[in-house]
Parts: sequence; C-alpha cells; structure tokens
Amino acid sequence: MQSPTLLLADYQALSKEAGRRNSEVRDAADKAYSLLKNSPSRETTIAELQAEPLQTPSPLFQPIFLASATRNAKVIALAVTALQRLTTASLVPRALVKQILETLEAIIPQGVEIQLKILQTLVSLLTSPSPTSSQGVLVQGEDLGVALELSHRLSTSKIPVVASTASATLRQLFMFVFERLPLEDSKIDSLPPPSFHVDVPSPEHDAAGSAPPPTADDDKSKSISLHPAARDAYLLLEDLCLLIANSGEARTEGEPSFLKWSGLSRTFGLELVESIVSGFGTVVRSHPELLLVLRAHLCPLLLRLLPPPAPGNVPNSFPLTLRLTRVIFLLLKSFSDLLPLESEIFLSIFVKVISEGDGWMRVLGLEIWRGLCGDFGLVMKVFERYDMKGSAEGGSMIFSSLMAAFNRLATQNPSILGVGSAVLYGSSLQPYHGTSSTSGTSLGVSHPAGSASTSSLANIGGGIVDSAMEMGFGLAQAVASTSAVAGSGGGLSVSAATLKLQCIDQLDKADAPPIPETYVFLLVLQCLASLADGFAAFTLGSGLGEQEKEKKLNVVRGMADASWPALLASLSFFISTDLDDDLFGDVVAALQNFTSVCGVLGLATPREAFLTSLCKFSIPPSVVSQLAASADTKPTPGPTTATSVLTAGAESLGLSVGHLASTAPPGLSSRNLVCLRATISVAQYLAGSLGAIWFAVFETLQNAEFVLKSSAGRGKKKSTTPAPPSPMKGGAGANAKGDEGRIPVLPTEADELAVQASIAKLFEVSKGLDDEAFKSFVGALARLSGEMIGVAMTEEGEPLGAGMGGSTAGSMSPGGSGSRRRASGISSMRTLRLDEKSFGVSKLGVVSLLNVHRLIYRESTVGWDLVTSHLLHVQHYSLAPSAIRLQAADVLDQILLVAPKNLSTGGDELQRRIQTQVLTALEAQAEPALRPQSSTDVEIRRMAFETLIKILESNGHSFIAGWERIFHILRTACPSGSAAYMGPPSPGASGFDLTHNLDKIDEDDDGGNQLKPGGSYFGAPDRVAKTPVLVRTSFPSLQLICTDFLGALTIDELKDCIGTLSEFGKQTDDVNVALTSGGLLWSVSDHLQAKRKDGDNEVAHGELWMFLLHQLLALSQDPRQEARDGAITTIFRSISLYGSTLSKSTWDACFWDIVFPLLDSLSTTIAKHNKEFNESETVVSTADLVVQVNGPPIRLLDKQWDDSKTLALKSMGNVFFEYLPKIVRTSRYEETWAAFVGHLKRSFVEDRPQAATASMQSLEKVLSVALDGAEVSRIASSWEVAWAAWDEIGHAIVALSHPPAGGNAKTFTQINLEAYVKVALPIYTPPYITFDLTRIHRLLAILKAVLTYTRSPDFRPDVDSLTPLQASILEVVAAIKLEIPGAASAVLSDLSEYLTLAFIAAFDSEGETSIKSRPRVTQRVSYIALTKEVMPHVLWLFQRYKEDASIYDQGAVERMLAAYALPLKLKHDCPAPSKFGSDQLLWKTATVNFLKAVRDTVVALQTLGPNLPTATFEGIWRHIVDGFRGALLADSNASAEHHSAEEQHEEENFDLALLASIEQDVVPYIGNALVPDELIKRLGKCLQTASRLYELDLPNASSSLNDNLSSADSIMEADVGHESTKETRFDSDFDRQATGEMFGTTAEVVEVGRERFGYWCFDLLFLLCSDVPPSDEEELEDVESGPERRRIATLCLPFLLNRCSAVIKTYVADAPLRGKMPFPRIRQEELIFVLQKLINCRLHQGALWASSQPEPSKSILSLPPLEASTPIPQLVRSALLRSPLAHLYEFHPLFTSLLSLSTQSPSITSAYIPYRRTTGDGLEDSVAFKGLPEGFKIQKIGRTGHDAEATDIVHLTLAALTKVGTEIGAGVV
Repeated sequence: MQSPTLLLADYQALSKEAGRRNSEVRDAADKAYSLLKNSPSRETTIAELQAEPLQTPSPLFQPIFLASATRNAKVIALAVTALQRLTTASLVPRALVKQILETLEAIIPQGVEIQLKILQTLVSLLTSPSPTSSQGVLVQGEDLGVALELSHRLSTSKIPVVASTASATLRQLFMFVFERLPLEDSKIDSLPPPSFHVDVPSPEHDAAGSAPPPTADDDKSKSISLHPAARDAYLLLEDLCLLIANSGEARTEGEPSFLKWSGLSRTFGLELVESIVSGFGTVVRSHPELLLVLRAHLCPLLLRLLPPPAPGNVPNSFPLTLRLTRVIFLLLKSFSDLLPLESEIFLSIFVKVISEGDGWMRVLGLEIWRGLCGDFGLVMKVFERYDMKGSAEGGSMIFSSLMAAFNRLATQNPSILGVGSAVLYGSSLQPYHGTSSTSGTSLGVSHPAGSASTSSLANIGGGIVDSAMEMGFGLAQAVASTSAVAGSGGGLSVSAATLKLQCIDQLDKADAPPIPETYVFLLVLQCLASLADGFAAFTLGSGLGEQEKEKKLNVVRGMADASWPALLASLSFFISTDLDDDLFGDVVAALQNFTSVCGVLGLATPREAFLTSLCKFSIPPSVVSQLAASADTKPTPGPTTATSVLTAGAESLGLSVGHLASTAPPGLSSRNLVCLRATISVAQYLAGSLGAIWFAVFETLQNAEFVLKSSAGRGKKKSTTPAPPSPMKGGAGANAKGDEGRIPVLPTEADELAVQASIAKLFEVSKGLDDEAFKSFVGALARLSGEMIGVAMTEEGEPLGAGMGGSTAGSMSPGGSGSRRRASGISSMRTLRLDEKSFGVSKLGVVSLLNVHRLIYRESTVGWDLVTSHLLHVQHYSLAPSAIRLQAADVLDQILLVAPKNLSTGGDELQRRIQTQVLTALEAQAEPALRPQSSTDVEIRRMAFETLIKILESNGHSFIAGWERIFHILRTACPSGSAAYMGPPSPGASGFDLTHNLDKIDEDDDGGNQLKPGGSYFGAPDRVAKTPVLVRTSFPSLQLICTDFLGALTIDELKDCIGTLSEFGKQTDDVNVALTSGGLLWSVSDHLQAKRKDGDNEVAHGELWMFLLHQLLALSQDPRQEARDGAITTIFRSISLYGSTLSKSTWDACFWDIVFPLLDSLSTTIAKHNKEFNESETVVSTADLVVQVNGPPIRLLDKQWDDSKTLALKSMGNVFFEYLPKIVRTSRYEETWAAFVGHLKRSFVEDRPQAATASMQSLEKVLSVALDGAEVSRIASSWEVAWAAWDEIGHAIVALSHPPAGGNAKTFTQINLEAYVKVALPIYTPPYITFDLTRIHRLLAILKAVLTYTRSPDFRPDVDSLTPLQASILEVVAAIKLEIPGAASAVLSDLSEYLTLAFIAAFDSEGETSIKSRPRVTQRVSYIALTKEVMPHVLWLFQRYKEDASIYDQGAVERMLAAYALPLKLKHDCPAPSKFGSDQLLWKTATVNFLKAVRDTVVALQTLGPNLPTATFEGIWRHIVDGFRGALLADSNASAEHHSAEEQHEEENFDLALLASIEQDVVPYIGNALVPDELIKRLGKCLQTASRLYELDLPNASSSLNDNLSSADSIMEADVGHESTKETRFDSDFDRQATGEMFGTTAEVVEVGRERFGYWCFDLLFLLCSDVPPSDEEELEDVESGPERRRIATLCLPFLLNRCSAVIKTYVADAPLRGKMPFPRIRQEELIFVLQKLINCRLHQGALWASSQPEPSKSILSLPPLEASTPIPQLVRSALLRSPLAHLYEFHPLFTSLLSLSTQSPSITSAYIPYRRTTGDGLEDSVAFKGLPEGFKIQKIGRTGHDAEATDIVHLTLAALTKVGTEIGAGVV
C-alpha cells in the first residue's frame, strides 16, 4: 500500500470542507481519518476491505458515499479524489464496485471538474486488480458495461474538453479490455470453468497457406467456452460492430447485448475497431470467437459501407470512407489468410477503385495498394491464393489485374508528366533529327542479310516485347514531341506531388484535401518500385530452406512472368518522363532489380526485354546518331532499317518535330550514366547466364565509350556537382531535395571516369565464367567487332562462310554494302573515323589477357582458336579501317606475348604446343599477303617483329622449339637483292627444301647471286615490301639472340645466325642496324673464343674469329661513319679482349696486317678529301658546317673521317697501353714502335685538331704505362724515339707559328698543344731517359713557343683561371729537376718572361678556320691568370736559390727584377686582375714581390758582388733603381679619377712601402763604391720629381685657346705653356726652375692628388742629404755617417737644394703679381715645410762643397784643406760651403727676398694654413697605415712632421738668417 499520508490529507480536507452543514460527512471522514492514523485500526480496516464478502459497511468508503449525496461540488470533488486514491491503492473491494459506479453516475451533473475526475477514476477502476478475485480483475461483466457506458455518456458531452477526454478514455478502456486476454490465456488452466459458450463455424481454407485442406468433419460448427475476459472482449467487439451498423439506420443487425448504448458515431466506432485490430491483431487471430465477429459482423459491414465504384454508386463521405479503408487495409495486412474470401472481395474492390474510380477515392485506393505492395510476402500470398488458383480454375486474377491497372493508370495522361529530356536526348535536352539513315531508334540489332543467327530477342513471338517495352517508351516520346511544340509538362517530383500527410492518415479532415495532379502517378510509381524491390529482396536475398525456397521461387517466377509486360511498359514510360532525382533513381533501381530477378529465375524473354530497355535508356539513340552524323563531313544515306516505335508513334499522332533542332552539344546526361551503371550492374550479376544477349550489352558499352570519347574530345565543360547516389539506395517517397541536390544534366568528369572504370571492371567477370559461358562472352565480342567492320558474323563470333584457313580479304565477305548499323542506328563502315578503334577488338584483348590461363591450359577450341583467328581475320581484312587492323594486330601481339609467360606448370609437350601456337600465329601476322603491300600491312608486320623481340626477351630462355621459324621470320624483314621473304611454305609444299635453301643463302651471302622465286622461299616482286622500318624492328630480335641465346644454338644455327648478321650489316636501309650488326659479330666472336678456350673445335672457332676480323677491316672502309666506326671499335675490342691469349706472330699480324693498314687507309682517304676540297675552291655554306669541340667548324664529311681516325688512334693507344709488356717481346717490336710513334707524329703535324689531339693523348697514355725491369734497352730506345718525335713536333710548331703569307698552314688548337705538352711529363720521367741542361733548354724553348703560340682558334678566357694549356706548361716546368747546374737559372729566366706576358704579349686572337666562308671570332688572350700564378712562384724560386751565383751571373735576377718592374711602371694601366672576382691588383702584387726580391738581392750582392762581373753587378742595381723610379713616377691620375678618397689614402699607404724599402733596404747598400754615381743621382732625381705637390693650371699645348681667357696674363700663360716656350716659370723641371731666370704668374695650381706621398718623398730626399735626421735627435748616437752615406748625400744634395730653391723662387716671383690675393694652401704649406726643413737640416761636412766638384764621390771622401792664399771672399765661401749649414748660406738671397715681401704684401706673407701631415704616432703600422703591405715596417719616412711653433714665413725666414749670421760669426764679440 502506498503511504496513507495523502489519503489522510484527503479525509482531513473532506472533514474540514463538510463542516457543520454536512456533519454526517464530517463525522464519517473523521472516523476514517482516525482509523487510518491509528496503526492497529488501519490494519484491521484494510483486512476487512480485502475480505469477501464484505461484512460491514466500510468506514473508509462511507464518507465518500455520504459526500456524493450532498450536492456540494467541493465536497464531492474531495470525495472523488479520495476514491481515486483508494482505487489506485487496490483497496476497492469487488462488492463495492457496483455501488461506486452508481455513485459516479450520480455525480456526473456536478460539473466539468467532477466529470474529468470520474474519467480518471474509471481508468483506475479498470486497471486496478481485484484483491480477492481469482481472475485478478476488479471490473468485468455487467460492471464493465456500466463503466464503458459512463465513459460513452461523457464523450457525448457538449463540453469539448470533456468530450475529447471521454473519447480518449473510452478508447483506452477498450484497449484495457483486450489487454486482459493474453493474461487470461496464460492462466487459463488455473481458472474456473467458463459459463459462457459460443458456436463458431470452421475457418475457410487458405490456398496460400501451408496447412492441409479441411476434411468433412472440419466443416461443422463447434461450440467454445469463454472465460470472463474473453467473453467481455467478444461481446464488446460484437456490440461495437452492431452499434456501427445500426448507427443512423434501422436496427437491422440486432440489439447490442453488452453495450446498451443509444447510439455510436460510425467514424468513432470504426476508429475503435481500427485500434483493436491494429493493436491486438495477434490476440484476435488466436481467438476464434473474435474472428467470428470479424467474419460475421465486421466484413459484411465494411462491404456494405464501401461499395465498389459503379455508375449508380455514390461514395460515402470522406471521413467515413477514410476509416473504412483503413480498417480494410488492416484486415488485408493481418487477416487475409484467415479471411480469404473477404480479402478477395476487398482486393477486387480496390483494384476496381484504382482502375475506375477517380478523385480522392482513387488516391485512397492507391495509398492502400502502396502499403500492400510494400509487403511482398503478402503480395506473394495474394498471387498464390488467387492468381495461381484462378488461372487453373477460372477465378480472380488479382495480381495480374492490379499490374494492368497500374500500367493503365501510369499512362492514362502522359502529358502531365512531361518528357525526360536528359534520358531521351542526353545532355542536349532536345531531339535530333537527321536523315533516315542516321535517325533509327530500333531497340534490337539490325543484322546483315544472310546472317545465320540473331539475338534471342528477335525470336520473341507475338510482339510481347514491343507491346511492353515500346508502349511506355513510345508514349513518352510522343509526349516529348507534343511538349516540344506546346511546352514541356510539369514533371513528377516528390516535393511537388506528395501530400504533407498522406490522404489515408488525414483523420481530422471532414472533406478530402486538395490532391496534386501528379500524386496518382507518384503512388503508382512507388507501388511499382516497391514491387520491384520486393522481387529483388526475396529472390536475390532469400534465406529459406531449399525445399521451401524452391516452392516460393516458383510463385515468384509466376508473378514475374505475369507482371513483366506491364511492369516494363510502366517503368519504361516513367523513366522517359520528367522525374525528379529520387524518383528517377527508384525507377532505375526497379528496372535493375527486376532484370536481375528475371535472370535469376531463368526468364530469358523478360530478362532480355528489360536489359534491352536499360541499354536503350543508357545510350539515347539520338545522341549517338547526332555524334556519328557530326563525325561525317559528307553524310551518305544508307539503306532504311526498321523504323523505331518512337518515330512511328509520333508520326501516327500527327506530331512533327522536324523543325526543332538541337543546339546544345550532344552527349550523355548524368541520368544516362545512371542507367548505364544499372546496365553494367545487371550484366555483372547475370554474367554467367546472359548468353547471346551479351551482344546487346557490348554494343551498348561500345556506344557509351563512343559518346564519352566524343564528348571529351570536344572539350565539353564539366560540372563540379557530385555524382548522384546509387539508385539502389534511394527509395520511393524519399524526402524531396532542393535544387542544390539535383543530379546535374551534364555529368562531371569524375562521373564519366567512374562509368568508364565500371565498364572496364565488367570484363573482369569473364574470369569466373564456365567454358560455355566464356565462349558466348568471347563470341559476342568477336561478333560485335566483325559486324562493325562490315563482316557478316554468326552468333558464335565466326565469319559466315570463312574458316581459319581463309585469312585473306577475298575470303571475308562484308555484310551488305558496308551499311550495318549499331543498335543506335549508326552506320558502321561509313562513320568509322580513321583514328577510331574497335571496341570489340579492344575488349577481346582485355578478356583474353584476363583469361590467359584458360586459353593456354584448356583445349584451343575453348578460346584460343576463336580469339586468334578472329584477330588475324580483322588485321588481314583490307576493307577494314587501318586503325582497327592495327588495333587487332596489337591485341593479338599482347596475347602472344603473355601466353608463354603464363606457362608456370606443364611438361615439354605443353610448352612445345604453346610455343608452336604462338609462333604460328606470329608467322601468320608477319607473312605478307598475296597482294601489294600497303603501309598498314607493313605496320602489322612491324608489330609482329616487335612482338617477337618481346617474346624472346621474356621467354627466349625457355624455347625448346621454333628457332628455325624465328630465323625465317627475321629474314622476311631483310631480304637479299630485290626479293621479299614470304615466310616458310606450309608443310607439304612441293619443291621446297628448307636445308637446301639455307645452304644456298650461306653460299650466296654476298648478294651477288639472285635467288629465283621458283627455287627459294622468296615471293614474287609484286609482294615486295622493302622498308627500313621492318629492318629496324626485326633486328633487335637478332640482337637478342646474339647476346643471350648463342649458347642454345648449334653449329649450323650459329652459321645461320652469322649469315643473317651479314645480311643486316650489308643492307643500306638503316645504318644503325648495319653498324650494330658489325658489333654483334664481336659478340659472336666472343662466343667463339669462349668455345675455343673450352676446347670445343678450337681450330674452327679460331679461323672463324680471324675471318671476322678481316670482315670488320673491310667494313671499316664503309663510307658511312657509323658503320665504319662500329667496325673499327669491334676490331680493337676484339684484339684488346683476347690480346692476352695471342701469340707473338699473331700480334705482329694484327699490327702489320690490320692496325697499321687501317690507319694508312684512313690517312689516305682524309688526304684525298682535303686535296679535292682545296682544289675545288668551293664555298661551303654555314648549313654544311659542323662545330668541332677543339677547333673551328669544318665540313661534316671531314668531321666524320676525323672521328673515325680519332677512334682508331685512341683504340690503338689503348691496345699498346694494355699490352705493351707483351708487345715489347715481339720480334718486330722496334719496327712496330717506330711505326706507332711515326703514325702519331704525322697525325699531330698533318691532321686536323681532333685527330691530332687523339694522337698525343694516345702517346701520353702509352708512355705512362708501368713496365717491369725486363727489356730495359728496348724500352729506353723507345723513349728516345718518343723524345725525338716530340722535339721534331716542337720544331714544327715553331716553324708553323709564323707561316708565309698567303699559305694555308696547319694551325694547332689549344687542346692540341695541351695534349702535346702533357706528353713531355712521361718522357721526362726517369729512368728510361736522361735530360741534361741542353735538353732542358730545348724543353723550355718549346714550352715557351707553345705558350706564346698565337694562331690557335680556340683560346679560352684566362683572366680568372689558367687555361688548361698554361696549367700543363707550368706542371711540366715544375717537374724539371733544378739540381742540374744551370737549371734553376734557366727556369727562373723563363718564368720571369712568363710573368711579363700579361703586359707585353696580350693580344686579340682571331679564330682561324679552314672554311673559306666562315667568319672569324675574336678572343682576348691576356695571360693574366698566368701572371698571377707565376709572380709568387718566381719569388719563391729566387729565394730558394738566392745564394746561387749562377742565377746572378746568367742574368736570371736581372730578368726577374725587370719583369717585376714592368707592372710597377704601368701601375693603373695594368690589366684588371680578375673578371668576376676581387683579386689584388697586379701592380700591387708585383710591388710586394719586387720589394721582397730587392731586400734579398741587395743583401746577397754584398756577399756575391765582388765575385760577379761588374756589368752584372751594375745591371742588377740599375734594374733596382729603374724599378723604384718606375714605381715612384707612375701615373696615379687614374686612381684619383676612379677611386674614393679613402681608397686613394690606402693606395698612398701602400706606396709608402716603396719609400720604406728605399730607406731601409736600398740606402744602406746603394752607397757601395761599385754602384755608379749615375744610379745614385737617378735615385735622387726620382725622389725630387716624385715630391711634386702641384702643377700650374695651364691649357693643353695642343688645344686652342680658351674663349674665356681674356686677360693678358692668361694669354701669356697659354702661349708660354706651348712646347716651344723657354720660360723657366712654366718648366716642370725643378733643376731648371732653380737655375733659370724666373718671372711671376697668377696661374692657379692643380694639386697632384697624392700630397702626403709627395711630402714623404721630400722627407726621404732630406733624409738622404742630412747628416743628422730631423726630429730624431734622441737617436743621434745610433746614426753612423759612413762614407756610403756621405757619398749618397753629396750626390743627391743638388736635387734637394734645387727643389727647395724652386719653391722659394716661384713664391717670391708670384707674390707681387697676386697682390692681396692669398696663395693657395698647398703653396703656403710647401713654403713653410721647406723653411722648417732647411732650418733643421744639417749637411755632412763638406757635402755642399763636394757636390759642386767634378767628381763628387771622391771629393766627399777626401776634403782638401782651405788655402790661406785664396782671396777672402772665395775663402769665406769655401769655408761656408764646408759647413753643415752651408745650404742656409746658399739660400741667403732668397731669404732676403722673402723678407722684402713683408713690407710690400704683409697679408700674403702671413696668410697660411697650418701644415699637418704627422701620421701614426703611437699606433701600429697596420692601423696607422691602412693599406700598407703586410711585412713592411715604417721607420722615419712617414712619421716625421713639422715644428708646430714656428709657422709664420717671416719668422721662419728670420730664423734661417739668424742661423746664417751665427754660422759666419756675425755679432760675435
């Protein structure tokens, strides 16, 4: 029991609500409350309530009964609530049920709330179990009737909420009653005996059931007893039917005994019946009494209320009819087997409804049928129950009538559905109408006249197929024609045709809903689709037992056979209408499924009909016809074929569509592809049983491939819409899709590729077919390919009247006049394009390759004979297009190639059979026909040769038969003379002896004797097909035999092979084959040598090898280079390969009989060609020239012969290199070697560059061979011969370097010379030859001549890297052994000359050519890379041998210094050091090396000088001084113009190294007594000139006067600037300025740009002349004034004094003219610098006096004393000139002139810019002097500066005068 809390609350609320006005209710409620609250009392009360019978009034129910009589709604509501809680708690005793129901009936008028609570209480009462009843039911029997009566009364209430709730409650109560039945049935054994009995008649026998037919006893009625629940259900259902029947009519059916209601709405009653039947169908089926109610009451009622459509019958209202049909549908679904007669009547009515009815009545019928068709098991029972029985006994044909009705209904109004353009017309969506010859649309195949067999479809009698398939298709096409004129119909789509809620489910509608016009068609289509799916689901996936399955399949077979015509007609109609994507998929799926079903059931006729229909919709005839017509530029009408049903139907309707033309490109639509996929799926599923219908399938696939390729060829735009789903997945009535989900008209490229892949996959099913099915499969393909080329074929795939023996064109009769049509109506022979391939042939090849094991392991009759014979027929049929003939040949070749590969198992007999079959077919292909050969015939034969090589490559090792046939096949391609090989004759041919003919060929292999047709196997001349392509194609087979299968050949076969090789080598059609034949002879010779070594007939094999060499020697004279070179190569390869086994005599024979004659012959031929060309004076065009790698262009003929000789020379060198140790032991070795070297020397001197290079390379290679100690004298003599030849070649090079004018002398390329130079290395290498100094000088002379050779046409750029020739020369020079006396001097001298080539020998080479019309190409030869390479090497070599007096005595050092000095003098005029890199400038590299060489030279001269000749010593110092002079005085203007200030600064720092070297390396040694005075003076003069800081800005002497010069001074300056002027002021020489008469000028000065360097030179000049260096007084004790230094000072002092005098004199002369205009900074600083230096300078004692003497050097060393007798002025002057300050005394007049300027122009004398040039104080040289070369240190020069305190000119002048006065003693007391 539930918790009493809520019940206590209800009683308490009832007590409270009753109050004083209803005290009895209150007291009863309080009592009940107390009982429930007190636990012992509660338990007692519950026990009393559960006791039966009830002894006393229940205190719990008493307040409820009392409250119901109060008429107080609130009190009553509380009481009903309490009652409901008691009922729910199962506390209602059965004895109180009647009282409770009476109480509830009494309170009904109390309001809506009370009524709703009553309904809830009723539900609780009926669902609550009885606590005491054995049946467990509280309300049953009469009480149940009362309860239902209460609910029914409330359902008639005027209040909607009450009425609706009561109706639902009543339906629920009905369900509760029937829910009791299963529970009662389960407890029936424990129940008391029933007291209610019913008589039930026996059930009807079901013809479709499995139970046996009833007996006589079964026909009697029997009485059954019903228990309470069954009794209630029976009475309830019976009374319900009676109430429905009596509603609104006279009560003719009797009065209800259980439901004593006044009436019941028929619609509501039918709904109750529907709920019972649908919810408790199983229960009803198990209770005969209930079935009795259905049969006796319900079915008659339904039949009476739903009369069949008739002219006089008026249909009921829509709500009533709707409910009637729903109940009937349930009866048919669930009770048709128990109510067979009634079901038959109902089914007949519904068939008549959809056939004759209209409007919503027809729709309801179709919806009923749609539901029934979805249950295929039910449909099967209907067919078995009525149609099968009716066909035998004349009964009802329900299923057949239904299918006929569906067909009529589907096609009754075709204009509504429109036309499916995408299916009928493809992507163009419009019909195409061509001529009668191309617009045929026949579904079958029009076979040619005389055809022995047609498809089985043509044998279908009575026109069944036409009436079925063509009916729907023709009507749709007629509609299409009408739509083309009047506009397209609306089409059929799920979204537009479907109701939101199907009509049969619209129970809330009083009237029929608006029904779309196309809804009927949709229902019909869905019914058909459901049936087709049911057929497929049961037939293709049945899981029944074998016996039961067979029985059921018989039923299905009968159904299919009865329904296929209507089904085909309907589906064909629907698929050709305008369907949406889902419905289209359903139709295609239905066609596909039913076709498969027919195939599985063995129904050949419907299977072929449906399959043909699918084929037709896959490839629209109009599409193929239009494409075929467009492919023909000139269509030609052909014979009229059978007119299609479409065209006939359209014309019979008077519809003309000829005026419409398709404007869109023809092609397949996406829907066509869907149909095609369905066709392919069906064919795959039924592959084993299709038989002859394969032909229709293949023809459809052929047309599909044709259309797809044609569309792709036109570049049709492809949609990117995804491919539609498979039709098998979409069911009828699927949800509608939007436009974005529609299948596009144009298929995507992926769709087409998928279809093509499916087509290809279809042919894989052939692997699983049995032999008979496979023969049908292959026969259909053969038939298709044959008929497409106009050959009449049998159904088995063989030509009519032609056997295997008739392979010529004459034996193949074309079908008619070449107008055979495809299924689509395309004329085969007239529309085949030149490049169109045969679908049948292609797929025949695919199938053969897939089934190759079947072909080779089964008997040949299974497939091999059919396939090969058909392909041979096609390729030899001359009327067939060439493309197809070639295709057939290709397919056959593939089969022949694969067949031997698949012989994995089997004995020799099988291999022999297969190899024979393959070679026989190949021979038939390669054999030329008995007619003139066309290009196609030749191509077919070529393909046969290609197949032969492939077969040999893959399976030649396994061949055990057929070598003779193989050689015969090969000989057909390369006949002797003019006869063409026709293949070996057939066995038994008269007059043919194979062995005799082969021998004859061997004897006449030179081609001199012609074989006569009568005596050989060569055919007549009209069959000759001599083309190079056959030679090229067949030769690889021979080549393969010679390389891989020679071991398998016998002696005779080898001889035959050699004879064949000879034929191929002699033919002139293909030079490659000819030369390769020569190479193959080497392979044969290799094989023969191997056999000879094995002792297998050694003599015969040896002789054959020698014969091969002589044959090759003859071939080496062939005018064709390729053949010639091939023979040469083979000769030397053979000698090289077997040289180790040759005897001495054989070696001599090889050289003197073969090798040397070969070279002589080549040389003679080349000379002959050269002579003929030179004498002809022919001008060669550019087109006739070829480029040489190492030389100028030459004629092609010359190049070819040069190549041959080059090959011979290299090959000869290789032989000598490899076998020289053996050759040296031959008796004629000296002669052989001399001849060998002589040939090489003559080739280098006489031949063109290529051969010349090869000759030297060969000689170099041979000379580098490693030899043992044996035969030393012979080897030494060989090296002497080689040196002599090398020397002679050097003489020739020197002689040809400067040929006489007008001659056509030989020119050597750089490659020639490089090869020549490289030969010197192996010659020079000991121990075979000795080189003395004379030979070294000769070697160096030749190398220098080669290096400076200027006539080569192939100079390479030599700026960034050495040329190969230069590198080779340096390599040879580096190899010279310098230990030989004089060798180092010689090498140093030559390298020094190499160093100067970049500056003195560079030139522009004009490439020479031997062709008169060839222009010359210029190349700059710079030697720059050579100079860069040699510069450091020269220094290294000198430093290594600097102590060797010979390098000084022999002038090597002078040449070295002169070589280094040259770039120093050129400086910026030197060529650039690199073209692409950033190498150091050449003059900088030379400067560094020069300074290092000077440093080492002057030191070495101190030691070696006394021992050297005076001229040598003076010459070395002269080159040193000249080197410095050139460097110091080099033009630097280019640096100022093209370099930045920083770069110029660094360059000055770099040049500072020159001054540092003079200061540190030269000055300490140049004072040596052996050095002439002239050299020291030259150095001083050089420094004086280098110290120039500026120049006057004068106009160019050669130019005209400037127009802007107007003043007299300017004109004078211009005049005096001319070369003819004598004015000292404008002279650039300081000495002349100092001694000459001076006039002033106002001309401006121009700085020289290297101011610091000028001051450094000035400093160095002061340093040379000073006794104590300025600014270094802290180092006075370290300075040694030796005689060398005094000599240098004396000789250089005049240059210093003149330099200073010129500065002061020009300043004094110009000042008056400038007035107040200040002097330029440079002049001011220069004057201050001079005054400062003069003041601080101290000369050597007597230096100034000695410098004025005739012999200054001697005078400074021995100063004479002063003579007192000398006049005072002279004495004073002589004394002052000996003073260290003598220079100040000498400048006294100039100082006084400067002082005088202070009174005249004080502003001038005081205007100055401080002089600043001190550099590097306290810094490292590398930092302070950026750019200074590494390794050089700065001492005094570069670091000296000025006195910062005295910078005023006046003060400096006064200081100088003061020192003069002090020196002469002025003012001294």
